[in-house]
Amino acid sequence: MNTLKGLYPDYEPNIAFYNAEVEDEPACVMVDLNLEEYAPVEGYEYICVVKVLAPEGASINGDKIGRLDEKLTEHLAEAYGAVWAGSLNWDDEVHIFYYLTEEIDQREILQFPPVKAAKYDCIVEIAPEPEWDTYLALLYPDDYGRLEIENRELLGEAQGEGDDFSRARLVTHSSYFDRQEDLKAFCTEVERLGFRIVELEDTPDVDADFPYGVEYAKVHTLLDIPKITQELLELTLAHNGYYDGWLNTSDADIDDL
Repeated sequence: MNTLKGLYPDYEPNIAFYNAEVEDEPACVMVDLNLEEYAPVEGYEYICVVKVLAPEGASINGDKIGRLDEKLTEHLAEAYGAVWAGSLNWDDEVHIFYYLTEEIDQREILQFPPVKAAKYDCIVEIAPEPEWDTYLALLYPDDYGRLEIENRELLGEAQGEGDDFSRARLVTHSSYFDRQEDLKAFCTEVERLGFRIVELEDTPDVDADFPYGVEYAKVHTLLDIPKITQELLELTLAHNGYYDGWLNTSDADIDDL
């Protein structure tokens, strides 16, 4: 039986979550980010979606669904080598997504004891999807989802180190662009917003998707990070670029501005 770990011994899951909108409704997406490196995986040509529906007038119990997801994932992985790709909590439903090497009987899931014991209505859909469109287009985060995930990780590290989020400090950001004209126009805009250009990479890296880069800095607090990074992401995208995040630096650097 094929398993993803058997095909790719170096593979390790990296589970993250972010907020999104699905059909104009708020949704929470959980996803294995590390699958993107391998997707689509040859041989895993079927998608299996387990839709868990809240009873009428009730809501989904997150802890209960989490335990169900864990048990079902373990069962399908052991029995069929299934790959858990992610889940979507949306509009009083939870959709759990797997990729399979073969089409299996839906009753294998519907009759699985933890599914029956959960007392939720469940729908199972299995269909060919060799290109992993659902994972790549729905589950894997776009630029805004990626920003939310990265901010949460970096701010979590700062909190774990006892950082004072209200303390002003120099924060360095970076963006990359495909064209030198876009880089120059972006630099003009960020300077207008009070950022200082720290390093300008105007000699292209010919092997990079975005060969022109810039680092720019401003004094602000970590409390400002969500607002400022979203503004910088939108400004970078408006100039056809890639916002590459931020670096928390020290008090001493403030004097250099």
